[in-house]
Amino acid sequence: MSALKVDQRSFEHPEIAVKETQSTGWGLFANATYKPGDPIFWLSTEDTYASKIVKWEDSFGDCFDRGYTIVPDFGFCCTSESPFWNMNHSCNPNAGFVNWGRIENGLIPIVAYKRIAVGEQITADYATFTMSYDGTPDGGPWEMGPCLCGETDCLGVVTGFERLPLELQMKYILPASKPYGRVLAHIVHDLPRLEEILRQQSPKRFAEYQQALKGLYGKSAELQQTIGPSRPPSPDWKR
Repeated sequence: MSALKVDQRSFEHPEIAVKETQSTGWGLFANATYKPGDPIFWLSTEDTYASKIVKWEDSFGDCFDRGYTIVPDFGFCCTSESPFWNMNHSCNPNAGFVNWGRIENGLIPIVAYKRIAVGEQITADYATFTMSYDGTPDGGPWEMGPCLCGETDCLGVVTGFERLPLELQMKYILPASKPYGRVLAHIVHDLPRLEEILRQQSPKRFAEYQQALKGLYGKSAELQQTIGPSRPPSPDWKR
């Protein structure tokens, strides 16, 4: 991607912008102050000028590393017109999902997890976007490394959510403060042990999780009708 192209990037929301970084090339930065829970931008479950929804098996190639499994069996594939294109990973992110990725009017919000000041880079943990089978077309695990986030608690390699330490998984599933539900519901549903921990430790959060999961699977069923059948293979660890 050329510097000129990124420098001229114009987003629908002027509160965010793309700027050059020292370690990753380019990143997403705040032009306004965000409080915890404030929405920063939205990801669409429908095709837009900046993104499209594709069958899971079509989410590799040009879409790989520029999207994720937005609902079960279907991928979100964006262009450089989307803020998601330039949102870098961090092992200590300041933004990400809320309410288990619950769909709101066809959109999934990305919100602030802590106060983000003007000029601060907006980051997310890619693990919270990644299913256990998103690495290869035959269902292998996803991995990216080395990690360049520079955090003191950096894990060194970026992986799917299923490979995070349990302590870190719990920080996303049951964080100490709002916003709650910081990982996609269908990622948790793919990990029965974590789903059971959530059910036992917080019936209220579990009920919210189930509501979000129902909506995500409902959207998947709709896409099966409009785009066509799509079904990822069983991941390696389940075989």
